[in-house]
Amino acid sequence: MVRVMVSRWHATMAGHGWRRHREILCCAFLVVVAAVIASNGSGRPESRVTFLELNLSVAALVGFVTNFTASLFYVAYHQEQSDAWALAGARLGVTLSGILFALALFRFHSSFSVWWIWDRALVWAALVVPVYVSYLLLRGYANPGQGPTLGAVLGILAFLDLPLAYFAVVLRATRTSLSRQIDGAYSLTGSMWLIVALAATATWLLYRWEITQREEARREAIIMA
Repeated sequence: MVRVMVSRWHATMAGHGWRRHREILCCAFLVVVAAVIASNGSGRPESRVTFLELNLSVAALVGFVTNFTASLFYVAYHQEQSDAWALAGARLGVTLSGILFALALFRFHSSFSVWWIWDRALVWAALVVPVYVSYLLLRGYANPGQGPTLGAVLGILAFLDLPLAYFAVVLRATRTSLSRQIDGAYSLTGSMWLIVALAATATWLLYRWEITQREEARREAIIMA
């Protein structure tokens, strides 16, 4: 009888695990769709890479803005939903900015045959990823009672690095021959709004995933008690 109950419990948890990771799989699919759409922005290979970087930057910015706004709400009202939204935004932003940074490194290597150079724009842009990774590490390993508050404060401070990275990317774009093409073709296009919509949907899916995890953790705690 005990073995039957344990086997049923494991089967139930396996089903919950699939539902719990379904949002992550959908989010990854949306990111892939966004990358494909962005890469078809122009016929020239270098232009396609540029549009890909810009679209990924916009999508990552949606996540970081969500994290910043939700962190402000959590500091003001201490609502669990705000903390979940902040985590969702940070996860999306870190994922996309990490892909963007890796893509920039490969592009830089293909152009100059070196993996890294202490260029001002590249350095400032690289600061975004470790800052928000430290936010995720803090939320993952800090005391449950203090983690959300400390994470919210760090999320607000981390957002201050984004203007520096943004102006660094703009400064880099003005040095290239693609700057006029970018300004003319990318201003408020349908592609940009589609990327924003996809990023917002992915953030919502990650939010639902976080809420589901917390609800299941509470149920498990009640069962174990």
